[in-house]
Amino acid sequence: MVKVCLSQLFVSIAKKTKRPGLTAATLQKIAKGRAMLEAMVKQDTPIYGVNTGFGEMVYITVDHKHETELQENLIRSHCTGVGEPFTKEEARAIMATRINTFCKGYSGIRPALVEQLLLYLNEDSIPMIPQVGSLGASGALASLAHMAITLLGEGYVFGKDDQRVPTGQVLHAKGMLPFLLKFKEELALINGTSAMTGIGSLVVNAAEEQIRQAEVIAGFALEALSA
Repeated sequence: MVKVCLSQLFVSIAKKTKRPGLTAATLQKIAKGRAMLEAMVKQDTPIYGVNTGFGEMVYITVDHKHETELQENLIRSHCTGVGEPFTKEEARAIMATRINTFCKGYSGIRPALVEQLLLYLNEDSIPMIPQVGSLGASGALASLAHMAITLLGEGYVFGKDDQRVPTGQVLHAKGMLPFLLKFKEELALINGTSAMTGIGSLVVNAAEEQIRQAEVIAGFALEALSA
């Protein structure tokens, strides 16, 4: 039952029939998770991908002064998607799914990051996300990287008449500033299955609509035939 309700929530946000927000309790839960992570980082506890390199470079410790650079470079390196972009509605569903994940408080991010992503959603500054190029197994890395890079003021978003517009141009017009990421936030943004979950929610909703329509049509047909 919970999965169905969440799916319907993502669809309503994607279709703009519901405007999402964050409660004080949710922000407090996110802040608590972040505080735990920061305490570990201050103790110089090695945490993979947080204050270390990735893959073969896991043994390299990353200095605090390079934390933003580490975040931004990882996101840029994963923006490798190709092909036609997802529709604006599909991109909104992806964003809604990722925000829902962050609201659980287990991602180790700052509340400000969730608020910024929510601001993009409510301001309708929606990323253009290529459909092809992600793994799926360890998360929708490429897809979510194209979403995440717009937070940096890079990449592209939907403009007027759904035209492809540079993110920086839209931020400037709306008086918004790029977001500076800190330790762990790049992994939190891209390492998840939000793309397939968001799209899946829309697919399930469309299937349910078709079933309802089929039942109505069948009913009319039976009436017409006096069956």
